[in-house]
Amino acid sequence: MEHMTNVQYIVLHHSGINSSKLREIEHFQSIQNTLHLKYGSQFVLQYHHVVGHLGTLFKGQPEGEVCPHVGYDQYENDIHNWNALGVCCMGNFEEEFMKPVQYESLIKLLRGLKIKYSIPNFRILRHNTIIPTLCPGVHYPYNEIMNSITEKPWYSEAVEFCLQKGIMTGDEDGFRPDDPVLRAELASVLYRMYTLDEIRR
Repeated sequence: MEHMTNVQYIVLHHSGINSSKLREIEHFQSIQNTLHLKYGSQFVLQYHHVVGHLGTLFKGQPEGEVCPHVGYDQYENDIHNWNALGVCCMGNFEEEFMKPVQYESLIKLLRGLKIKYSIPNFRILRHNTIIPTLCPGVHYPYNEIMNSITEKPWYSEAVEFCLQKGIMTGDEDGFRPDDPVLRAELASVLYRMYTLDEIRR
């Protein structure tokens, strides 16, 4: 499996399948089947994350591993499969509009990825700005998404502080401020805080 060189971009996609035709899990399986018909078992999925039309978050290709979503390989373009994460929303936004519950899940995901990889808004792009394609569709709410992720969430300053001090690092899903904390996670945070020189002084 090829590993990404450095995550610098996020590319936004749609599945191109109308959300009314399939249940979320069937929709996800359809995306998988399309990929496997083309590439066999070379990739887990052609996107790193998929957001269902009911707001469910599906994991695709592991972050840090290359998948064929951009349309350019390494050295073919500034934005390519080796430096861009792929985020796909279920639906065909040439024909339909994004549901509020899907929108909210997408915003939460993008905010987490922005913080985790220090990606500025101008490096979050629609697929059709990179190659000639209809994806992610004329009704994809790109401007609204950019406005929403520009607004700092309530936890952003705390997360940035913890990252800078090495108190917390997040996990493969980034930071999960709305999830309950495990005792093991709390113990790890307390230990790191105690061992910081500036705090002990």
